[in-house]
Amino acid sequence: MLKRLYNQATVRVLGVIWKGTPVARRESDFSDRVRRVLAERACYICSNPDCRRLTAGPHTDPGRAVRTGRASHIHAASPNGPRFDPNQTDEQRKSAENGIWLCADHADKVDDDEARYPATLLRNWKRLHEQWIDGEGWNPPLPLIRIQTRAGLSLDWPGTDGVSGVDCETLREHVLVIQNQANRPFRQLVADLQFPELIKPGGRVDGPPGLVLAWKPQVFPLQVNATGGGTARGTGLAAPGFSTVRLGLEALPPKAQLAIKFRSIVAPTTCFDQFRMEDEVERAADFWLAGSLQFQVRGEWISRRFVSVIQYDRDSRTISSGPCQEDTDDVKLRIRCLMMFGHDGLKVSVEGDSAGSVEITPGYFPSEN
Repeated sequence: MLKRLYNQATVRVLGVIWKGTPVARRESDFSDRVRRVLAERACYICSNPDCRRLTAGPHTDPGRAVRTGRASHIHAASPNGPRFDPNQTDEQRKSAENGIWLCADHADKVDDDEARYPATLLRNWKRLHEQWIDGEGWNPPLPLIRIQTRAGLSLDWPGTDGVSGVDCETLREHVLVIQNQANRPFRQLVADLQFPELIKPGGRVDGPPGLVLAWKPQVFPLQVNATGGGTARGTGLAAPGFSTVRLGLEALPPKAQLAIKFRSIVAPTTCFDQFRMEDEVERAADFWLAGSLQFQVRGEWISRRFVSVIQYDRDSRTISSGPCQEDTDDVKLRIRCLMMFGHDGLKVSVEGDSAGSVEITPGYFPSEN
């Protein structure tokens, strides 16, 4: 493309000889300084969030570089151009505020189809891109995670034919929502949910088509160290649910969300007080959702850990969750293990005339599984 014709110069284009006078730069064209500012603020990356193509790179000549990006006008510099704003001054039209850095492909597309690419969209691209460059995007935002107790029980719950007064007294219904706030998908989300009540088997899942989800209770075996006449016998799983569930999510598209609805019941024993870690940390969180996920940055999959602390009101049995945050060493989580047997499910005794003792401990914790 010819950008300048010199006076009395002869230019051959596709076999045609063109002669003419120089075409001077328009008053509202970007200066070299503004072009450089737009390129550098975008880190020479296309500002389209669905593209983010690098627009500069090495040339085969070690003394040169290849540049394929363009400083594009949000509002056109000339009256016949795309998105022209007659209320702008020439100074505003040629300012960096009126420009956006794009790859060559998207620079052409936004000017060829101004209906699809209005000024408001381009300004949003620019704003989001500069936030991304400024550190809010290289690491995309963590998913929005919230757990809330619902009022009442759903009448059409799977495996039930109605709701009784006893059901409303003993059961609580909750919804766990995970929303991808980023403009890119994440994958391989694996998290453990340590809940203040026993999670009943079953539930309902609402999410985008093709969602692959695992929702599995974590069963922690008990280890027995007996001496003398001490004996422990397990007669079966008497507890009607599980305190810890492992959530596995294969992938979640950008801006998509899933909702997991589940029910819980109060444990028949003071399960969480049965086993406590000796190195228990003061003010550590008892109940939480913690795990990791992967997101992609320039072709590389990066892992990121997160945690959301759960608040529990024992009197009203209402449950809510705190904000999802980076899981660092500053976040202390207390790992507790639900006793797998209820009042009648675990028999501990000292048999015979000889003295004896029985020590029962969890076989492993979620972090070791």
